[in-house]
Amino acid sequence: MLKKIKVQSLASNPWVLLVIAVLAAGLLTFWVYRFLEGREDALKARLAEEMNRQQRVSVMVPTRDLPVGTPVDNSAFAARDVPADLVFEDVIRASDFDAVSNLKLVRPVSRGRPVRRADLEALQARDFSDMLEVGKRALTIEIDATNSAAKMLKPGNHIDLYLLTSGAGGGGAKAGGAPGPKDTDKTARMLLSNVVVLATGQDVRPRDLGEAFERQRAAQRNGDPNDEAAGYDSLTLSVTSEQAARIALAQKVGALRAVLRNAADKRETPAIALHERTLFSAEDTGDTVQYIVGNSGGNMLGTVPELPAAAVAGNAAGNDGRGAQADAALAAAQKLAAAQQANMERLASALSGSPPGSVSGTGN
Repeated sequence: MLKKIKVQSLASNPWVLLVIAVLAAGLLTFWVYRFLEGREDALKARLAEEMNRQQRVSVMVPTRDLPVGTPVDNSAFAARDVPADLVFEDVIRASDFDAVSNLKLVRPVSRGRPVRRADLEALQARDFSDMLEVGKRALTIEIDATNSAAKMLKPGNHIDLYLLTSGAGGGGAKAGGAPGPKDTDKTARMLLSNVVVLATGQDVRPRDLGEAFERQRAAQRNGDPNDEAAGYDSLTLSVTSEQAARIALAQKVGALRAVLRNAADKRETPAIALHERTLFSAEDTGDTVQYIVGNSGGNMLGTVPELPAAAVAGNAAGNDGRGAQADAALAAAQKLAAAQQANMERLASALSGSPPGSVSGTGN
């Protein structure tokens, strides 16, 4: 009875209740703190793992010590993930393996060390003249967006060069010094076929390598479209000394047009010389004359081509050295005209019922 009374007295004591409440709140607070601390540690560990995964890059490393001259292939190289802050900008990524495949090492590389661009031929920093074949010359020409396949030409591409001129020159002047038809012709001629592009602007990297590192260049430029490296206004070509002289002279004569071709196409482009006056020659029907032969039925003959005898005569007068040929051509033209006239008279007589030699007019 005494214990029961004592417990009831303690339960009715406010100080005892206050102590119990404080202890309960403390325990609850401690449990919540430990719970949240555990969740925080788990979140930190997961975020750290994700950050480490994002900050690691896959690079190309040799599986054994490799000497100079070893080609890049699957048997000697493998991919390895390394922290991003330990990777130099010029280290070859594993994703670029196909772009550098079959290139040879220009310096020995130790096992496990990431391969850098300077370790491979065609990517090492070297003099531009070393890229020229023996007997070849490097010649630079100016181009624009239209003349460079919309700035998509890359080093290593093959092109054909055409020369565009605004006159055929000489031999086409009329009497009195006036320009003739030949002097005003625009002409397109094949200048050189299957020319190799060494550089676009100052970019000398081979075509596939330039494409493989395009993303890296874009990242370095921070996506700035106005960066000078994004475009170019010149092409450097690999030519012989004779071809260099032809191109240098052609640049003074007219405009050059570069036409991209497939690198696997080894055939020489046939010689082409196209004049403006012959561009649509296949559609030219020549001078025509219309003969009308009528009778009571109102029959009409259609358009009949006529040989331009005046042009033949003018050509004969302007070329004294070919007088005999011009006379023969003129005589042939006259015979052809007489034959046509005789045919027309016979046809007219057949239609009108009159004797040959008289062409009747329209009937009443």
